[in-house]
Amino acid sequence: MTDLKASSLRALKLMDLTTLNDDDTDEKVIALCHQAKTPVGNTAAICIYPRFIPIARKTLKEQGTPEIRIATVTNFPHGNDDIEIALAETRAAIAYGADEVDVVFPYRALMAGNEQVGFDLVKACKEACAAANVLLKVIIETGELKFPRQTKR
Repeated sequence: MTDLKASSLRALKLMDLTTLNDDDTDEKVIALCHQAKTPVGNTAAICIYPRFIPIARKTLKEQGTPEIRIATVTNFPHGNDDIEIALAETRAAIAYGADEVDVVFPYRALMAGNEQVGFDLVKACKEACAAANVLLKVIIETGELKFPRQTKR
């Protein structure tokens, strides 16, 4: 195998295929699951809205690729600062069967000088995910942050 092919395969195994559109349907999610399975290897995960997790899980199992992880988003897309809502969304994603939860950090609160709400939100979501052995990732809207020091925090 050439270095380029080896690098391409390595990259494929690190990628998430994503559909997070307002007009997503079961059919679109099923098609995404099929795209995640390729002749040279599978993607690491698919990323979808929580409500589609059951159909994705079923599709991945039926096509013989249950190892493809299912990621989903919470506090998405706006990154609000309501900890209880973000936590409820995270718990719902876990109940649906997510392997990974990507929570949007409340960047507007950070920009307004309230960094603590972000830390508390992430901590609450992390505790819920850890209890269920679900990976938590944090989405930081760096393009929205106006000052480099906000990103470093």
